[in-house]
Amino acid sequence: MPVGCFNPDNATEDTDGSSGDSGATTATAEPTTAADDTTTDQADSTGADDVDGCVQDSDCDDGLACNGTEICDDGTCSPGAGPCTNPDAEHCDISCEESAEGANCGVVAADDDGDEHGDMACAAAPGDDCNDDEATVFTGAEEICDGLDNDCNGLADLEDGLGLYGTPVIVPDVFFAELAYSPAEENYAIAYNGPTGPQFVSYNLDQTLRATPRSFPPDLGPGDRVFLEAAGTGYAGIYRDDADGDFIRQRQVNADGDIAIGGVVSSSGGVGFFYSASELDGGGLGVIWNQDNTQETRLRLLGDDLAPLGQVLSLPFQGNTPRISRNGDTFAIGTREESTWMRFYDNDLVEQAAVEVTSSPTGTIYGTFGVGPMGTGFGVAFNGGVASQRVEYVEYEADGTERCGPIVLADSSQSSFLNMDTDGSTAVIYASVGDDWTLYRVGENCELVDEGVMIESVTFFGEIGDVDINESGIGIVSQIFDDGGANPRYSFRALGPNLCDAPIGA
Repeated sequence: MPVGCFNPDNATEDTDGSSGDSGATTATAEPTTAADDTTTDQADSTGADDVDGCVQDSDCDDGLACNGTEICDDGTCSPGAGPCTNPDAEHCDISCEESAEGANCGVVAADDDGDEHGDMACAAAPGDDCNDDEATVFTGAEEICDGLDNDCNGLADLEDGLGLYGTPVIVPDVFFAELAYSPAEENYAIAYNGPTGPQFVSYNLDQTLRATPRSFPPDLGPGDRVFLEAAGTGYAGIYRDDADGDFIRQRQVNADGDIAIGGVVSSSGGVGFFYSASELDGGGLGVIWNQDNTQETRLRLLGDDLAPLGQVLSLPFQGNTPRISRNGDTFAIGTREESTWMRFYDNDLVEQAAVEVTSSPTGTIYGTFGVGPMGTGFGVAFNGGVASQRVEYVEYEADGTERCGPIVLADSSQSSFLNMDTDGSTAVIYASVGDDWTLYRVGENCELVDEGVMIESVTFFGEIGDVDINESGIGIVSQIFDDGGANPRYSFRALGPNLCDAPIGA
């Protein structure tokens, strides 16, 4: 704060600054020149050049109360402390008005974002801005799709009346639709069973077609599903070929629908109905399945080019809906046996811990299961309760200790089917809850981001839905039926990060 220094040697009138900064008028100095006055710089507000410019504090008085009482320190004028104090410098500002009696202090709400609305958190003088870091947020502002509560009513985006982005793409006569997103191509692809057999189709982020439907893979067994995952610069289809002795196979395809020659993943036939494939943290795929007539689960890792990494590994348990994930040097495998289990393995696939997720005596073999990296550990979504009517979520550290949960996301009178994807900090769970497909988002430590956003209304509960969270937003494919299970079809939607906005890059 600038401070003026009064030099009594140049004054025509002495005001005796004894009143300090009480508002007294400073004396008027006569013009001087370098020839008759060698102390011209004494009037500098900093006093930095004043060597012998003042004798007492009153010599430095600038006549203003709000900037404090100036002091004379070893012949140099220095500013003093202001008379007004701030009760909350983070959310409040102080005001000061000059008066004949001195300084009149006040407190006003801060406006750090410059939207002309003061901070609501200033207790001494509350404004009407509930987020003073964002210029688009204040009481009465227009609600826009940005993940923020713009109008300060406690609701944001979809909760405050905004709609889901775009219109879904509906494709009839479809079963077992699987969704994947390719970061290399920045597009989505879907593999499904249709009236002419298994099909592959891809979409741009604006939901326009990139590759029209074509047969993929040609040797898929009747009634089986393809697990579609991103791999390399395109996609990999992992499926069971029961026409050739129940082997697990892989088939590559790029975003334009060009299909490459595939290969065998399992080293022997006799693969059971339950199998899955997952993209792994750090690259490559994990393929896991149960082996008929044994008590073993089989596992094989594939590289980004789908080349096998090592041999098929036999794990000493058998269950349905197997899922595998990797986070750093830890693998996590989930299965449904008599109850639901999570097992944790080191980088050499040596088991380190086994955890019973739920011991519900009935209902645990139905529905589906999801596992994915969350922070330094894993998030797990599963069905619990009698008849698998609940959708629940829990997190574990890499050593198998429980971090948080389980929390109940939904409780339905029907069996709930779900799929899950994670990006390391957010888990998205897409579940058929009652007659609706509903999306839930959970942050680390089981913190709910969305308590449930209804995406599709289903008159007959869906059995297969898929979800993908990525740098562009969230992609969703929903299985939809008419009442009684007739007229199957899928609904595809590409949403932005806030669900009401377009995907990034669309």
